[in-house]
Amino acid sequence: MWFFRITASVRLEDPLPAIRAAERLFRFVQEKLSHLNTHLVETTISVEGVHLKVEGEENESKKVYITWNNEDEPLGNHIYNLIQGFSRGG
Repeated sequence: MWFFRITASVRLEDPLPAIRAAERLFRFVQEKLSHLNTHLVETTISVEGVHLKVEGEENESKKVYITWNNEDEPLGNHIYNLIQGFSRGG
């Protein structure tokens, strides 16, 4: 069986340091996906087999890199769509 790693990115307009932006995003993800195991370590959020990494400098927009294996495709796509909505203020 072949496994592929998929990575998508979303631009996040947030002037806070990356660690603070990750904390805000983590709270959002926890609220939306409360039935799943979520963890935050510095600027990386894990939701089951999906990983979100927040990068960027303070006072600049951030990039959220969302990575998952092909076996986690439904969850990865769902989280990607959630983060797109979050980035638009939803």
